[in-house]
Amino acid sequence: MDWFIENFEPAKLYQYCLPHVFQQLNAVTNTSPELLSVFHGSVPETTDKWETTYLQSPTGTYGNDVKFMQEAGFNNVVFAEELTSLNGHEGWPYPFGLYDEGLFLLRCRVDDVDSLEYLWKYVDYAQSRTPKSRMYLSWMSSTSHYPFTLPPQWKNNRTYIHDEDAWASVNGWLNSVRWTDDTVRDLIIGFREHGLEDDTLFIMYLPRKR
Repeated sequence: MDWFIENFEPAKLYQYCLPHVFQQLNAVTNTSPELLSVFHGSVPETTDKWETTYLQSPTGTYGNDVKFMQEAGFNNVVFAEELTSLNGHEGWPYPFGLYDEGLFLLRCRVDDVDSLEYLWKYVDYAQSRTPKSRMYLSWMSSTSHYPFTLPPQWKNNRTYIHDEDAWASVNGWLNSVRWTDDTVRDLIIGFREHGLEDDTLFIMYLPRKR
């Protein structure tokens, strides 16, 4: 599909994104940890360089998403296709996590739980490297997207009202919001357990409908 027309000439992004700012900061060479390492002849434990990564479970081929995120300045973009390969799955992932159609319940090859598992593997890998880079890590949930089908691992599903419309389900939407709240809590606790909470700024936002 030809969404994100900002990708195509003569159109362009009308303003810089935060990853672009980090690119400019990375262009500044000889930061203080690196200067000290040169002086002492050692490898610095940390560096002032930024590493920017975008992660989501939906497919990256829908609306030129991969190209758009690269144009937005992200060095690494990870979508369903990469997660499918990394998780050893086969087949084509559906656009939005879990997909329900008619009499068939077709589970996507990857969902938000898979993408969160990769997120923590990425954090562990980034922390194990020397020198450690600063991270700008963006993760997008798809659970609150139609049809609001929740990961089966989540056991807190509730029925709020009598609701028969699966695609416009109030119950589904409310439970997806609760799942998102639980996941935000788990993310903060996870960064705390990694010893990163005091050095991390958490930014949460809801994408605007196009």
